[in-house]
Amino acid sequence: MTEVLPPAAHDSLVVTERFEEQAARTPDAVAVVFRDRSLTYDQLNRWANRLAWRLREQGVGPESVVGIGVRRGLTTAIAMLAVFKAGGAFVPVDLESPAERQRFVLADAGAVLALSEPGIPADHWGVPVLRPSEDELQAYPAENPPTLTTGDSLLYIVHTSGSTGTPKGIAMHHAPTVRLMDWCRRSYLDRPRALQYFPITSDVCTYEFLAAWWAGGSLVIASEHDRFDIPSVARLIDRHELTTILLPFVALDQLSRYSAKFPKSLGSLREVVTTGDRLIVTPEIRAMCERVGAYLDNQWGSTEINVVTALRLDGPPADWPGVPVIGRPVAGSRVHVLDEHLQPVPINVPGIVHVGGGPLSRGYAGRPDLTAAGFLPDPFADEPGARMYRTGDLGRWRPDGTLEFIGRDDFLIKIHGYRVEPGEIESRLRERADIGEAVVVATGLGTPEAKLIAYVVPIGERRPTPFELREGLRETLPAHMIPQVFVLLDEMPMTATGKVDRKSLPPLEAVAEEDRSFVAPRDEVEERVAAIWAEVLDEEQVSVDDDFFTLGGHSLLITQVVFRVRAAFGVDLPMRTLFTTPTVAGLAEEIRRARTGSALRWEGAS
Repeated sequence: MTEVLPPAAHDSLVVTERFEEQAARTPDAVAVVFRDRSLTYDQLNRWANRLAWRLREQGVGPESVVGIGVRRGLTTAIAMLAVFKAGGAFVPVDLESPAERQRFVLADAGAVLALSEPGIPADHWGVPVLRPSEDELQAYPAENPPTLTTGDSLLYIVHTSGSTGTPKGIAMHHAPTVRLMDWCRRSYLDRPRALQYFPITSDVCTYEFLAAWWAGGSLVIASEHDRFDIPSVARLIDRHELTTILLPFVALDQLSRYSAKFPKSLGSLREVVTTGDRLIVTPEIRAMCERVGAYLDNQWGSTEINVVTALRLDGPPADWPGVPVIGRPVAGSRVHVLDEHLQPVPINVPGIVHVGGGPLSRGYAGRPDLTAAGFLPDPFADEPGARMYRTGDLGRWRPDGTLEFIGRDDFLIKIHGYRVEPGEIESRLRERADIGEAVVVATGLGTPEAKLIAYVVPIGERRPTPFELREGLRETLPAHMIPQVFVLLDEMPMTATGKVDRKSLPPLEAVAEEDRSFVAPRDEVEERVAAIWAEVLDEEQVSVDDDFFTLGGHSLLITQVVFRVRAAFGVDLPMRTLFTTPTVAGLAEEIRRARTGSALRWEGAS
């Protein structure tokens, strides 16, 4: 029987203690796998201990923040665990994001140093960089360092998009995470073989690691290639006979479509969990879960509050609702649906969802103004000083006690597993000298075809092109925040009160960037590229002049195109190629150049 922590233990236990207990109990069990390498619980514990002692030597302790800027792999697991064991907290650094953003998140979190890999210049981030080798770490003790943290100690700071144009860091401490992990141990398989899919910059990544380790399971880390290539994800599941996956809806949808084509795959799955986007139970998802005998869990929450509610769909998949509710409160959360006066609304009446109790983070690091605005006094709590978080999500209670998600009461967008504040994109566009006004909206939310659309009003004689706007945003924003479509307007529609009338923005169909008249491929390269696009974008045919982003391309699909181009042509194009040449004709020309260049370099070397 799974051990259940008493309520008081959540406030005293820290995440590393349960891992160390597991390492002592099953030292030879596999804890983490990446490609053809693995670490047992004992090996992982010892390497993390050595690095933790090294970090303490550098002054890392409670409330110290350490940047982690490493590629996906075993190093990710060691670094994260070592920072926790040293007593510190980590802030993830997205190595694919612009350098300016990397430096910002470290400075904003107050990082004292950063762990990185070879290739990162010592002065690149503005903080000391530590790159310890295995030989260097061998000199440090392999024993567990004494625990210096408590349930109130800082665990991590994860940055999300900010409505004011600046990313905001959310500071999570140990106690809420311990509560969540204890709930996971009671709710999911013991000793799962689980997939680690989410990037380290997502709070879900920490959840994936700790949930598997607390249950004594093994975690298989998907490489950057695997994450964005669904057939590779499927092969990873089959190769390691994984029982448990946690995916955003867009990846789950693609996996279920793959399963429909290859029905003998994924047979080991027993637990399918999704979070981050509204769940739609498609016929393919029903068929996949029925075929492998897996249940489907829908989890809801946010970075500020971890997982708050969950709904399990089991029984005959044919009986599952098409758009499920988000379930009942979990892990000590108290959920209230309130009106504008912070009064509870009746059953079936929409209101703003507020969350109190166990899941709440500290708030926004270094931003007491934002914290005060989002984390309010909780009038429904017995303990003095209790807070509740205003989520901004619209919901309503159903008569059966489940919570239904309706939408947002603001402009925040959840798309392809990422949280995006349109205001941050808009402020970057307005910084340009040739843009007077900008509004970013989304279409197709809750579906794989979801896309960001930027409506802009140019100023000056020369109108910027969509390519120029994309390139400008790439200098400061991560790929998932760059709109797929740019619409140039003479003026914004306005309401009588002088605000942008978003409901009157012209529909995308009426302002297509280019005429989609079909131009057939003119040679074998264009033909093969067009076929790749058609497969990735789920289009019957693609013209050589079609724009990848106008057709619905986004960061997940860019990587799939790059991997398929590599397999088809033997060339390794950078992801930025699709931003600079977003047409079949342009990409085909880049492939020809790359193939010629490779041949010349090979001939010169011989």
